[in-house]
Amino acid sequence: MPELTPPVAASKPLPAPSDLLRASWQLFREHFSPLLKITLVMVAPSLINIGLATLSDLPSAPQTLLGSLIFLFALLSIVTGIWGSVALITYIKNNNRSLTISDAFNQNVSLLWSFFWVGLVVGIITMLAALLLIIPGIIVGVYYSLYSYVMIDQQIKGFRAAATSWALIKGRWWAVFGRLLVIGLLGLVLYAMTIALTWLLPSNLKQLATLLSLIFNLFFSPFAVIYTYRLYASLHDTHAPAAAV
Repeated sequence: MPELTPPVAASKPLPAPSDLLRASWQLFREHFSPLLKITLVMVAPSLINIGLATLSDLPSAPQTLLGSLIFLFALLSIVTGIWGSVALITYIKNNNRSLTISDAFNQNVSLLWSFFWVGLVVGIITMLAALLLIIPGIIVGVYYSLYSYVMIDQQIKGFRAAATSWALIKGRWWAVFGRLLVIGLLGLVLYAMTIALTWLLPSNLKQLATLLSLIFNLFFSPFAVIYTYRLYASLHDTHAPAAAV
């Protein structure tokens, strides 16, 4: 007798993008201060580098020293970016509990290395897929897009987090792609409006363009992470496992 394949129950529908945006905005408003502080830690080295780059434009500035400091803070920005991303997702996951900012940074320190290298591998795989054609890169990128949320929420280390992201999205790729496209387009429009302000600046103040870009990220990044986490949570809650025969 041939082996029977367990039937897969139909997954429940995901919330509409408008519902995700509305719920994300409410959570963003309620936790604005701690979310802003966590994101500020993420971008702090980049903010310092803007100041250092401005100083380096002065004729009497010690270029060698400033160049070394800019390089060191650029490296530090990678560390704070990874750690801050983990802290941000951790805080959003635990928003109903009295989690302090310090707790958000310390709770999942053990996942930092895994968070980094899995993200690196996923990025390389997505880039290689995109080299074939753009569409394969988009397909793979969407499937792996939620690995960080899986890792923090389910405490799954290594590439199993990316595989779990793939499994959650399988069969609902278009629904996930559409919802990610909405937040992506929203961010693109708001970013374009922010950068358009730099056209009004005189040429000697063009360094402010980088500052405006960071300020935009300071406010939009936590909102985008909330939106994506709620999308992940909806996928997780409505995911239909294989039914028993």
